[in-house]
Amino acid sequence: MTEQHLELVHNTLQQANSILIPIPDTGGEQILGTALALSSLLRAEGKNVTILSSYINLQNSLNFLDLSSITSVIQGSVESVISIDITQYPIEAIKYDKTDTELRIYINSPSDKFKSDLVLIQPGKYPYDLVLTLDTKNWTQLGSHFLNYPHIFLETPSLAISVMDIPHPYSERTIIDSKYMSSAEIIFEYFKTYSRHSLNDKNIVNSLLLSLILSNTKNFNLEKTIIKLRELPNDYDLIIQTLESTISDNHILLIGRILAHLEFVEFEKDGNLIRYAYSKLFMHDFTKTHTTEQDIIKIYRELFRYLPKDIIGLHILVDNSKSSKQGYINIPNFDMSNLQSQLEGEYKEGILVYNYPSDQDIHIAGKESNQKIIDILNESYSN
Repeated sequence: MTEQHLELVHNTLQQANSILIPIPDTGGEQILGTALALSSLLRAEGKNVTILSSYINLQNSLNFLDLSSITSVIQGSVESVISIDITQYPIEAIKYDKTDTELRIYINSPSDKFKSDLVLIQPGKYPYDLVLTLDTKNWTQLGSHFLNYPHIFLETPSLAISVMDIPHPYSERTIIDSKYMSSAEIIFEYFKTYSRHSLNDKNIVNSLLLSLILSNTKNFNLEKTIIKLRELPNDYDLIIQTLESTISDNHILLIGRILAHLEFVEFEKDGNLIRYAYSKLFMHDFTKTHTTEQDIIKIYRELFRYLPKDIIGLHILVDNSKSSKQGYINIPNFDMSNLQSQLEGEYKEGILVYNYPSDQDIHIAGKESNQKIIDILNESYSN
């Protein structure tokens, strides 16, 4: 994201006091976490933020996040303005009284020529001075929200942030950056630049992780993703240490993509459940994060910070191109010599790296290699 784009986002948000973030009816699950993270930051700065979303039924599932800014209907008082032209006839005093049926306004003036054409009643407006959209192609994608409140979106200044092309820009301020996978990554960039300290906020970290995982998962299932988040250790100090350590920002994004594809391979031995983590990476995961396969080795140990404590190891399979199909395995406190022999792999900085056939599908390769790992682990635990 360019410095100019980041500055435009920052200046626009700072100038606004009351911000509306509408979530599209379809695909909004991927945006919700980003909106919640932004809301936490902006509300901490004293701004009024409303997230307009139909996903309020997720309240029980997402109770580890602050959902107080979400509503399914526009709330707040509608403010109408009554304007009186006083350029021709001065006003000395004004008073009013209210009954059950009407409001009477009394104007005291030296002139008796006040007429109705000097009075203008402006249509009522909701008190928003900015509409912020995330990965939204057009207003109609907001569905019922736009149909019910079109004047809010058409008349209020807006800012559109998206990684998707917007053929017909609907906002006077539109930022499109296709090098990112989702607006969550753009907002993450914004946080790092203008509010690095906010990444100490547990709610912001959790919200961004929710969106980063969802936006990097094809055919995602929201409930499964929430379960996945709940399985991650709640050790925020370690998460913050990772964010603020010497690990690069690109490495953090690569970690997010590994977590996005995370699965748990398990088997039972003598009544005990034994399991390890398994994930897949593809070419676009490296191009979008500006990383290479060598970076997997660099972040391997960092990854264990995000895994449940009962996980004995981690297996990552990569489909980077037809000529580069490799697997990476690390099972601490376990003799992997038999596994190394079976997979014909070699060690790189303590990580077992092996190749699988270039013409083999990654899903089939994963199934076969995971079975080999289970067989060898079974044999080891028997001995």
